[in-house]
Amino acid sequence: AIQVMDWLPDGNGFVVFAHSDIHEGALATNLQVWTIGMNGSIKKLTEKLDRTVGSFINSDLWSGTGELRPRFSRDGKLIYFLITDQGNGHIYSVPVKGGEAKLVVGGSRQILNFGVAEKGITFTAATASHPVDLYYAPPNGT
Repeated sequence: AIQVMDWLPDGNGFVVFAHSDIHEGALATNLQVWTIGMNGSIKKLTEKLDRTVGSFINSDLWSGTGELRPRFSRDGKLIYFLITDQGNGHIYSVPVKGGEAKLVVGGSRQILNFGVAEKGITFTAATASHPVDLYYAPPNGT
């Protein structure tokens, strides 16, 4: 089941957040990051990541959750996405061509939304003592 789909930066296919468990509902299993090439090739990029893609932490302090969509590095080589892990929201990345998914911005907080720029990542996040603040992480994360 595909939840989100967007063009790859080179226009040669799509990145999707989806799962392949056809007998389960949208939120009953972990979403993964996949690429689908214009030639029909399909590749699961986050097979070893045992967390769902997306931010699924609810609160009375904000409405909704972070946008469930991919972001890309300026050179188009990395896909950035949110994950939910033990009550916290983090930003991860994975190479478009495949490789290990890596934590980019973590911590004891719920990242609500983020943008990728050449000189780092800006994001909004909430903690128990700060409902929503704006943050900046340098290109190598925090």
